[in-house]
Amino acid sequence: MKIACIGNMNNGLFPLYRYLKDVGYNVTLFRLPQEPEHFQPQADSFEHDTTTFPLLDWHYDNWLTYDKQKLKSLLKPFDKLIAQGVAPAYIHKAGRTADIIVPYGGDMYRIPHYSRIKNRGQFKSNIKRFFFANAQKQGFRNAKHIIMEETNDFFEGFLHKLEPKGIRHKFALPHVYNKQYVNYEARYGDVSNYLAAFKRIQTAYPFIVFQHARQMWKDIPDQTYSKGNDLLIKAFALHCSLNKEAALVLYEYGNDVANSKALIEELNITDRVFWMPLMPRKEIMMGLSMARVVVGELTHSYFSYGVVHEALVMGIPLMHHRIDNQYQNLYPTLYPMLHAHTTDQILNWLNKLHDDPDTFKQLGSKGRDWLHHHAIDNSIHKIINILNEGS
Repeated sequence: MKIACIGNMNNGLFPLYRYLKDVGYNVTLFRLPQEPEHFQPQADSFEHDTTTFPLLDWHYDNWLTYDKQKLKSLLKPFDKLIAQGVAPAYIHKAGRTADIIVPYGGDMYRIPHYSRIKNRGQFKSNIKRFFFANAQKQGFRNAKHIIMEETNDFFEGFLHKLEPKGIRHKFALPHVYNKQYVNYEARYGDVSNYLAAFKRIQTAYPFIVFQHARQMWKDIPDQTYSKGNDLLIKAFALHCSLNKEAALVLYEYGNDVANSKALIEELNITDRVFWMPLMPRKEIMMGLSMARVVVGELTHSYFSYGVVHEALVMGIPLMHHRIDNQYQNLYPTLYPMLHAHTTDQILNWLNKLHDDPDTFKQLGSKGRDWLHHHAIDNSIHKIINILNEGS
């Protein structure tokens, strides 16, 4: 069986590619031109580079004129197609059906809906926008399987509008390749460009609060984009008066970097906040491994996304917003975490983390065990069963 994994936004299919290779499948990972540098395979691993992974020329604006025979020839060798990004539209044009679609977000709630892309700069004409959106919609609608964990009303509503005919599987693919993180610093510290910088922060401030989500809380199109970074900054400022060893690590990434810096200055904690440049995930994980707590999204409730699996795989306590009753049917148990949606809740957890570090180290270890069993081993087993159907 030959398998094509097409797309890697948010490092979505590269871990799956590696797990499937480990169990003997013949897999090719194709990259798409819409994926930024920090979502390339070489950004996730010190052992890979892009030469291994072909880059397709599937753009938003050339779908209408793209050579259909070229598409058919490209896809013909593959028995199974796993897709995300713009791939569903191109697979549909080739007359093929995606075996599995694993949406990352925008490929489901924006691209298939003409009204949501009509003013976007990637397109040069309304005609191209219309036909491309319709092809993406048909690609989703006809897919044999869609893998998308239960999320929230926003995402669920857009999936419902696509009226998929295939089977919906409510579990998440692993966002991380766990095998590379065993003895991570010892194995890759010598080739890291940022390990020394993280070590300097840790030496000065052993209590590191780590948030590498985009700064999105004020200058945003609507509240669906908010990460709640301001809530963390305000809580951290209050915690600083109790904990002289605390530092906050943030990333210069997102619309509200300037607004966050202004808020930090207003709260007089500039010397306790360390801004890191946008960097590959393989480097982020060096710093994350030193954190006392990793903070994810604080505005909207989610169960699985990159930050969640990154914290869990490193055994670091995770704090974010999760409405548990939305996810009770997903797994026999939910991963342990620190629930936070307000400044007071964040502050309370920061104070407890400082006062009782041993308890929270145990929570981090339990989270890592949960990830390995439920989100990696069980998920890969389910994927293999889906791929083997009818083969």
